Amino acid sequence: MKDFGLITVAIPFYNPGKHILAAVESVLAQTYENFELLLIDDGSTDGSMELTNKFNDSRIKRFSDGRNLGLAARLNQSVAMSKGVFYARMDADDIILPEKFEKQVEVLGFNSKIDLTSCGVILLNNDNSVVGVRKGQKPPNVIPDDAFLTGTFGITHAAVMGRIEWFKRNPYNETFKCAQDIELWTRTLLANDLSIKILRKPLYIYRDEGNVKPVKLNRVFNAKYRIAKMYFGYSKRVYFGMRWILYSVITYTFSAFGLTHLLYSKRSSTASSPSSETVARVEHALKVYESE
Repeated sequence: MKDFGLITVAIPFYNPGKHILAAVESVLAQTYENFELLLIDDGSTDGSMELTNKFNDSRIKRFSDGRNLGLAARLNQSVAMSKGVFYARMDADDIILPEKFEKQVEVLGFNSKIDLTSCGVILLNNDNSVVGVRKGQKPPNVIPDDAFLTGTFGITHAAVMGRIEWFKRNPYNETFKCAQDIELWTRTLLANDLSIKILRKPLYIYRDEGNVKPVKLNRVFNAKYRIAKMYFGYSKRVYFGMRWILYSVITYTFSAFGLTHLLYSKRSSTASSPSSETVARVEHALKVYESE
C-alpha cells in the first residue's frame, strides 16, 4: 500500500458516552496506518475523555480545556493543530469501515486537482439496526448554487477527508452552531473552490436517528435561512423562508402528536435497502468495536 502522507483525524466531541470507544477502535483498525488522531473534548461532563485512556497508542493526542465552544470552533482548532498533509473528521458516535482512509487518500494522492472526498454512508437507528444505505452521489458538471440548501446534492460532512491546505483557506464559520458544513459548502462553491469526489461505496456507519428531533431540525432550518440571506437574492430568501416555516410547522405538529418516528421513517425511506453483505459487515463491526 502506497503511503501518501500523514492524515490528521479529528474527533471533537461533547458527551458521546461509550460510543466514543467504538469510534476510536474503528480508526485504529484502519488499513492505512499513517495518521494522527486528535480527540478534542468540547466541555463534556460524562467522563468520555477518561474512557479513552484505555487506548495506549502514540498516534492519539488528547485535548481538553473544560470549555464548550461548539463544533465549528473545535474543527478550526483541530485544523490549526494538524500536522498532517490530509485532514479527516468523524463524529464520536459513529464508526468507519477499515478501508475508508485507504480509499479516500488514494483519490487525493493520485489526483492533485481534487481537494475533498466523501463517501456513501450506512444508516443506523437507535437500536443499532441498519435501516438503509446512501451511496455517494456523483457531482454534476455544474452544481446548482443552492444545492446544499435544497438537499439536491449531499455531502456527508462527518465522512469528509481533504487536503489540509483547503481547510486552512476555508475555515468554518464559528457563528454557526449547526449547519456549519452547509455554510462552508455554499461559500466555497460560490467562490469556485469546491473540487470534490464522492466515493459511491458506503464506508461510514452513521447513527442517523438522533438527528431527527424537532428542536435540532428547526435549528438547521433557521441556519439554512440565514445562509440564504447571506448568499442569495431576495426571491430565494423569500422562497427559503417560506419553506423553512412550513417545515417547522410540520415537525412540531408531528412532535406534538408523538409521531416523530414517522419523520425518521420518511427520511430513511429515501435510502436504498442494504445488501446482506453490508448488514453482515456492520454487525461484525459493531460486535468487534463495541465489545472491546
